[in-house]
Amino acid sequence: MRVRAPATTANLGPGFDCAAAALDLWNELVVTEGGEPEREHLGVRAFSLLADPSGLDFEFTIRIPRERGLGSSASIIALGLAAASDWPIDAERLLSLGLPLEGHADNLAAALAGGVCLTWEGRIARVADTLPFTPIAVVPESRVLTAEARASLPEQIPHRVGAVTATRAALLGAGIAKQDPELFVAALQDELHEPYRAANAPVLEDVRAELPTGAVGATISGSRARENWLRGSTMPKSCRCASRLPAFSVTDGTVYLFDVDNTLLDNDAVAADLRRHLTEQFGAERQQRYWEEFELLRTQLGYADYLGALQRFRIAYPHDTHMLEMSDWLIDYPFAERLYPGALALVERLRERGRPVILSDGDVVFQPRKIKRSGLWDAFRGDVLVYIHKEQELDDVERRYPAESYVLVDDKLRVLAAVKDAWGDRVTTVFPRQGHYAHDAALVARYPAADVTVERIADLLDVAL
Repeated sequence: MRVRAPATTANLGPGFDCAAAALDLWNELVVTEGGEPEREHLGVRAFSLLADPSGLDFEFTIRIPRERGLGSSASIIALGLAAASDWPIDAERLLSLGLPLEGHADNLAAALAGGVCLTWEGRIARVADTLPFTPIAVVPESRVLTAEARASLPEQIPHRVGAVTATRAALLGAGIAKQDPELFVAALQDELHEPYRAANAPVLEDVRAELPTGAVGATISGSRARENWLRGSTMPKSCRCASRLPAFSVTDGTVYLFDVDNTLLDNDAVAADLRRHLTEQFGAERQQRYWEEFELLRTQLGYADYLGALQRFRIAYPHDTHMLEMSDWLIDYPFAERLYPGALALVERLRERGRPVILSDGDVVFQPRKIKRSGLWDAFRGDVLVYIHKEQELDDVERRYPAESYVLVDDKLRVLAAVKDAWGDRVTTVFPRQGHYAHDAALVARYPAADVTVERIADLLDVAL
């Protein structure tokens, strides 16, 4: 049994203890036979409410940071309940069972039902699939316990505050249900709980006073010191926001990192075409000389340099006039015709869940040209990284695309293993068995298996990443 449960953001301004939205950041649980569980684990305790955990092994993958306002405990409880439940699950029944473990219903309701939920008296209403704007999480390095945050709330509030809260709560529900941006924005300013929690959210007023371009508002998420920036498509990249808030980490959901050659694009076919063209123009012997120069240069530089190898090839045969046309053949190659079936569809599908980013190796001229000519540059909306050794540049990747979790898709197990070793459970590694590296049995045997293995990139359209 394998189940996933999302992070959640609760309150959404005036929806105190009754409104929450599921986010695209997931904890996972795999339950198998054989083993003895840790019975005090929160997820195992939740499982025990429905079934006997004896003789079962519980493997949790935790990506949601704890005590940061992202519903980490609700997600773990939801995992245990879902794993022990009959399917399809009865979200309201599981909410009633899990509530004594969680303490309040908003996060748990959204973790069980998904989407944007309202909850009251044990009921759940999923009023929308998404919020009208995309949430950006600003996560503090420090932790704040729910009990501590709630202790700051007063026992009584003025009648005026109650009236204002009722108005804004009504606007919130209507804005979410109708997906009306104007109503939603009007609801975000809260007076019921946020003023009393300001000490645990020290940058909230600073953020509100100077919202980034495209942002529409900011709220405290849950009980902890975390804010949401809700944005449209014009929001600057997360790293630009982080520069304003150096004490906080800014996340933009899951970041999906894709290699290019033999992952999204059939580079072996490109190389085969190049061999044929070289043979036609220069003969078999000289064609072989080009590839000798290519391999020698790759050993020296650490990456493939097709144009650099062509320059060396020219030095070997300086009077062959066919050389003058070879650079055009390489630069103008129809790379779009070599994209694997389903590659672009997968990128668009994953954009609904997070941010797709190209993470490639190569030279500074030909590799970007290949990415642009293939259409990948536009498909990834310019989110393209090309390094010499990408597995050595993970700090830079995190700085440019900070996230709580990553998915790396690459045809080289060597790269997947290196990144897994560096990032651990924060990254899900995906191995499409495409290209000569992926089918080299001796090479594959040197490295541990990836988290997910598929035969072709299009197979990932049917995989929940």
